[in-house]
Amino acid sequence: MAVQRLTKRVVDALRADPARDTFVWDRDLAGLGVKVNRGGRKVFVVQYRLAGLGRSSTTKRVTMSEVGTLTVEQARKQARLELGRVAQGSDPALDRHVGKRASKVREFGQAYLADVRIRRKESTANEYARIWEKYVIPALGSRPVAEVTTIELRRLHRSLSATPFMANRVIAVLGAFFTFAMREGVRPEGLNPTRGVETFPEQSREMFLTPEQFRVLGAALDRAERIGLLPPPEKRRKPKSATTAKHRPKNADVPRVANPAAVAAIRLLALTGCRVGEILALRWDEVDFEHGELRLGDTKTGRSVRPLGDVAAELLRTLPTRPESPYVLPGAIEGQPLTEIKRVWHAVRYAAGLPALRLHDLRHSFASVPADGGVSLLVIRSMLGHSRVATTERYAHLTRGPVRRAANSASADIASWMRGSDTAVTLLHDAPARKARVEGGSPPRRAPVREL
Repeated sequence: MAVQRLTKRVVDALRADPARDTFVWDRDLAGLGVKVNRGGRKVFVVQYRLAGLGRSSTTKRVTMSEVGTLTVEQARKQARLELGRVAQGSDPALDRHVGKRASKVREFGQAYLADVRIRRKESTANEYARIWEKYVIPALGSRPVAEVTTIELRRLHRSLSATPFMANRVIAVLGAFFTFAMREGVRPEGLNPTRGVETFPEQSREMFLTPEQFRVLGAALDRAERIGLLPPPEKRRKPKSATTAKHRPKNADVPRVANPAAVAAIRLLALTGCRVGEILALRWDEVDFEHGELRLGDTKTGRSVRPLGDVAAELLRTLPTRPESPYVLPGAIEGQPLTEIKRVWHAVRYAAGLPALRLHDLRHSFASVPADGGVSLLVIRSMLGHSRVATTERYAHLTRGPVRRAANSASADIASWMRGSDTAVTLLHDAPARKARVEGGSPPRRAPVREL
């Protein structure tokens, strides 16, 4: 049995014996050792006897971590903690055996996701759960939480290199998971394996609309509400085979009139700079017409007061109300807000020739208007309700007026651009009719429209 003071140089120099596993024990801390298996894998181990039984007790051994995940000093510190628990009557090997099923990533992940739902917004919790089921479970579901290594996480991260943004989000979710596992005692303190994963560089996906793009977007919204729009090609229903093509609905390729509430939601997003969830969940008791404000009770950053420009306020005044619903944009289910606007949004951005535009880009674009006019970042943060605005609350008496004026000016400019000509969108949707006229035929008949 080899005994010497374990250092990085000593551990790195250890070599595998093809005939058997090799152990080297630390001279400074009895019970700490390094095991090198026949394949060359090196792990830190702790060896002990149960307290109070002396030499009559069976020697037990547990693996702490792979060499490289912990330094020698970290392993020595963790071994002292394990041996301290043994001295107090604990049996680490038995504890691991009993908790083996509960400490698998798949099962323990349910406790983690339940904790996320308590501490995070519903939309955030849903996204964590989606990432967990789609990426984490297939790769790590059967692994014990305490034994997942940085090498495994690097391998998972590299496998998602085609989508670097999502690859980084997966590692972020796992980082929070392992921190939770350490707090719950399922993984040793200080052993978060995500710390050794270098994330991919990310290109900004933000898009800022120009006045001309606002005009085309406004025209598309008008047309969606008045005449209807076609879904983008990738969203249209396609026949599964030539045999079933004849059963495809005859109006599958005709424009659909948009839900007016969905169109209003998109216009409000453009005119207020609010987040999608904030507009869809907006209640009438949160709208203060007298002071020109939205007093939001539950946002990403908690309670928030947002300035409401005159044009946005006028749009709100024109919206119909339902006595039974407290929401500005009520949904189809009684007592619930509108929840789905993506179908309309996909058709609108396709018609406007802006297929890469995201709903969140309307928020960025709203902020860019006052920024281009030289308005201070302090005012823009207040307009958007960023979390860092809390650090500027002491200046609230100074910024309320400028924030209101900036929001009013921005919404007025955007509204004027969005009321521009809809020539571009008209040309896009009337192409079949123009072609028929040029060729001397008659324009195609319009089938009855459906709601988008």
